[in-house]
Amino acid sequence: MNINNDIEKVITNNIVSDPLVIENSEKTNRKNTKNTKQCKILSYDSKNNILHVLFEKYGIQIANVAECPHGSEVTVSYKGEIGTNDFSYSLR
Repeated sequence: MNINNDIEKVITNNIVSDPLVIENSEKTNRKNTKNTKQCKILSYDSKNNILHVLFEKYGIQIANVAECPHGSEVTVSYKGEIGTNDFSYSLR
Protein backbone atom coordinates (compact mmCIF):
# COMPACT_ATOMS: atom_id res chain seq x y z
CA MET A 1 0.00 0.00 0.00
CA ASN A 2 1.43 3.32 -1.06
CA ILE A 3 0.27 6.20 1.15
CA ASN A 4 1.08 8.88 -1.43
CA ASN A 5 -1.10 7.21 -4.08
CA ASP A 6 -3.97 6.86 -1.60
CA ILE A 7 -3.71 10.53 -0.66
CA GLU A 8 -3.70 11.55 -4.33
CA LYS A 9 -6.81 9.42 -4.95
CA VAL A 10 -8.61 11.07 -2.03
CA ILE A 11 -7.58 14.54 -3.18
CA THR A 12 -8.66 13.95 -6.80
CA ASN A 13 -11.92 12.30 -5.77
CA ASN A 14 -12.84 15.10 -3.38
CA ILE A 15 -12.13 18.16 -5.51
CA VAL A 16 -13.13 21.29 -3.64
CA SER A 17 -13.99 24.43 -5.54
CA ASP A 18 -11.49 27.16 -4.95
CA PRO A 19 -13.40 30.12 -3.45
CA LEU A 20 -10.94 32.55 -5.05
CA VAL A 21 -11.76 31.23 -8.52
CA ILE A 22 -15.48 31.60 -7.88
CA GLU A 23 -14.98 35.12 -6.49
CA ASN A 24 -12.89 36.15 -9.51
CA SER A 25 -15.47 34.83 -11.98
CA GLU A 26 -18.19 36.80 -10.19
CA LYS A 27 -16.06 39.94 -10.44
CA THR A 28 -15.51 39.27 -14.15
CA ASN A 29 -19.26 38.96 -14.65
CA ARG A 30 -19.80 42.29 -12.85
CA LYS A 31 -17.21 43.93 -15.09
CA ASN A 32 -18.85 42.75 -18.30
CA THR A 33 -22.47 43.59 -17.50
CA LYS A 34 -24.14 46.96 -17.46
CA ASN A 35 -25.97 47.75 -14.24
CA THR A 36 -28.13 50.65 -13.12
CA LYS A 37 -28.33 52.45 -9.82
CA GLN A 38 -30.52 55.25 -8.47
CA CYS A 39 -28.22 58.09 -7.37
CA LYS A 40 -28.96 61.24 -5.40
CA ILE A 41 -28.32 64.52 -7.24
CA LEU A 42 -25.80 66.64 -5.34
CA SER A 43 -25.62 69.66 -7.67
CA TYR A 44 -25.69 70.80 -11.27
CA ASP A 45 -23.13 73.11 -12.87
CA SER A 46 -25.09 74.83 -15.65
CA LYS A 47 -22.04 76.74 -16.91
CA ASN A 48 -20.11 73.54 -17.68
CA ASN A 49 -23.12 71.18 -18.03
CA ILE A 50 -21.87 68.82 -15.32
CA LEU A 51 -24.15 66.88 -13.01
CA HIS A 52 -22.72 65.85 -9.61
CA VAL A 53 -24.29 62.73 -8.09
CA LEU A 54 -23.69 60.46 -5.08
CA PHE A 55 -22.73 56.97 -6.26
CA GLU A 56 -22.11 54.41 -3.47
CA LYS A 57 -20.68 57.00 -1.06
CA TYR A 58 -18.58 58.56 -3.86
CA GLY A 59 -19.26 61.81 -5.64
CA ILE A 60 -19.04 61.41 -9.40
CA GLN A 61 -19.43 63.95 -12.18
CA ILE A 62 -21.42 63.30 -15.33
CA ALA A 63 -20.40 65.62 -18.17
CA ASN A 64 -22.44 66.92 -21.12
CA VAL A 65 -25.79 67.02 -19.31
CA ALA A 66 -27.84 69.62 -21.22
CA GLU A 67 -30.14 70.50 -18.32
CA CYS A 68 -30.62 69.54 -14.70
CA PRO A 69 -32.94 66.54 -14.41
CA HIS A 70 -36.15 67.03 -12.43
CA GLY A 71 -36.39 65.35 -9.06
CA SER A 72 -33.83 64.43 -6.45
CA GLU A 73 -32.46 61.24 -8.06
CA VAL A 74 -31.26 60.03 -11.46
CA THR A 75 -30.57 56.59 -12.88
CA VAL A 76 -26.90 55.96 -13.61
CA SER A 77 -25.87 53.13 -15.89
CA TYR A 78 -22.46 51.71 -14.99
CA LYS A 79 -20.06 48.93 -15.87
CA GLY A 80 -17.26 47.57 -13.68
CA GLU A 81 -16.46 48.36 -10.07
CA ILE A 82 -15.94 51.89 -8.77
CA GLY A 83 -12.31 52.59 -8.00
CA THR A 84 -10.97 50.38 -10.79
CA ASN A 85 -9.63 51.37 -14.20
CA ASP A 86 -12.44 49.68 -16.10
CA PHE A 87 -15.25 51.53 -14.28
CA SER A 88 -17.44 53.48 -16.70
CA TYR A 89 -20.75 55.24 -16.18
CA SER A 90 -23.33 57.36 -17.94
CA LEU A 91 -26.66 58.99 -17.28
CA ARG A 92 -29.50 56.76 -18.31
